[in-house]
Amino acid sequence: MPNQTEVGAAVAEALARAQHHRQRSPRKMRVRLLTQWGEGEGLTVQARIAGRCESELVAQEGLGVRVIPWAELDRRAGELPGLVDAAVEEIETAVAAAPAPARPSRVEGGLDWEAYEGLAEAAYERVLAVMRPLVEEAPDSLSLGGALEAVFLGLMKAAALASVGAGMGKDDAREMLEAAVAELLGRVSEGHRASLAPRLDA
Repeated sequence: MPNQTEVGAAVAEALARAQHHRQRSPRKMRVRLLTQWGEGEGLTVQARIAGRCESELVAQEGLGVRVIPWAELDRRAGELPGLVDAAVEEIETAVAAAPAPARPSRVEGGLDWEAYEGLAEAAYERVLAVMRPLVEEAPDSLSLGGALEAVFLGLMKAAALASVGAGMGKDDAREMLEAAVAELLGRVSEGHRASLAPRLDA
């Protein structure tokens, strides 16, 4: 019969290690202890990092998993904390080595830049057209600043979805956002505030 005290203590320590890794990681990490039955049955350690691109997801396939069969749990329970560390290290290494995605505009040969710029401008104008009504229809419990921030958050979620669909990495998305903000601030500083129509702070 398994020594329940020793197994329980090992599980508790493994869970503490899992929590430690979740807290220290700059990435969204999931570390779980699972009971698995049937093929490959046993107490299973599973670690996973939320992928920011397809290459990171692919890099983690089949990794970050450790299993102690039920028949060996009593004898090997003490290994659990170390298995948590090993599983986490394995996926962190895999994600770090995953090739960074590149923006289509940087890797696609013969890109139609006129169409690219035209679509970007059309998207900008269309978004502006719906922003003001959204702000005007905001609940009275929100200030103008709060409503604008909420609209910004919604737009960023939509932009993030587009960047994922384009196969872009976070660094590229951040670079494009910073460039867009710099361009608009430049217009404001040059006294071209009217070009930011419709004015949302009117």
